[in-house]
Amino acid sequence: MLDARLVLQSPASWRLFENYIFSTSRMMSTQAADRNGFITTLLPAAKRDEMTMHAILALSGAQLNYQNEAAVEIQQSAARHYRLTLRGLRDAVGNVSACTTGAEWLRLSLVLTVLCLIEVLSGQPDGSIFLHLRALRHFVLKIPPPTSSAQGDLQSQSQRIFVLEAYAYYIIASNIVPYGLMSERYVPYDSFMTDLGYIKEAESSGTFFCCGYSLFELIAPTASLAAQIVEHQEQNSDHLKTKVLAGYSCLVDRVLLAQYPFGGHVDAVNNTAQRRAGELYRTALLIWLKIAIWELHPEGESLLAQTQEHVDLSLGLLESVLVSSYGTIALWALVVIGSCLTRQADIDRLRKILSRATKWRLTVVQTVLRLLDSLHADSKGEIAGPRGLMRVMQDQGINLCMA
Repeated sequence: MLDARLVLQSPASWRLFENYIFSTSRMMSTQAADRNGFITTLLPAAKRDEMTMHAILALSGAQLNYQNEAAVEIQQSAARHYRLTLRGLRDAVGNVSACTTGAEWLRLSLVLTVLCLIEVLSGQPDGSIFLHLRALRHFVLKIPPPTSSAQGDLQSQSQRIFVLEAYAYYIIASNIVPYGLMSERYVPYDSFMTDLGYIKEAESSGTFFCCGYSLFELIAPTASLAAQIVEHQEQNSDHLKTKVLAGYSCLVDRVLLAQYPFGGHVDAVNNTAQRRAGELYRTALLIWLKIAIWELHPEGESLLAQTQEHVDLSLGLLESVLVSSYGTIALWALVVIGSCLTRQADIDRLRKILSRATKWRLTVVQTVLRLLDSLHADSKGEIAGPRGLMRVMQDQGINLCMA
């Protein structure tokens, strides 16, 4: 058992600890405290394990730093905890013999999950998040399933669900361009992420997929279809055209048929915000699908007109979602929608919406805005979409995870 006082020696460390409990944990999840994995799962683990404690203090510091609200001593303390987390992780991984138990793989997975969160908050465009995700995948695949309902196993199961849900969320939300066409973003899409039922059935789930599993499950297939459309346009294959049109129809039907609460738990406290967040994701999926297919579809011009209607709806939804706790999961939808804007009035409206959402004034959001500015300048009023976004990201060496 860790004596937390050994890690929380300085006033700055205590400040980071308090900020984690009262601010970071609440910002990172939409859930009430009794369902928020950052409180119910990660915090107890940190109180028992020094490396995990260093990790959550570094995460707290990252939130403050990337909101530009950290004093110098807080920045220095957060940097120290981050270095100690990396050192502990390197030492643990280097000692292969110590990594033979499922409990140890789970512990390392939990720490690496937090490091991924820090990378997401940083908004660094160098793609280092994907190095962490590939390493996390290696650990995740070694985590054994729970074997009993003993208290220790319940704690392990809660940690396992937290890690699996976080990992699946990162991988799914990284799909902002046609799948597999940017090799530096590539992480294998394992079968356990195609159906998130094993997560949503767990009592401790919902920290990340809080507005609907059934919609998140459709993001990767949409990105894959977009890649197939690019392949068809390069090969001009009639067989592939038939295949992608059928795939498009199937995905649109699934998006439209999804019903609240979209396979998740009903948020009795923030019911309206949860519904709107789900509708935001539904609308973003429809926008991507129609923008990707319109040149091949026999009713392409009609699809373009529908897309503008979806954009009008989505900006209103985005404005509503960003003033709620569900703003924490809005970035993927924001990027997809933002990449499809053509009217200057819509672009200006998006900027105005974000300028009002002071809670989400993070480095990663500012990086996304600069990326979208470059995209809009490059596309000169033409519809770019995620495919155009990919081109700009490649040209500028920008590689973000929009989680």
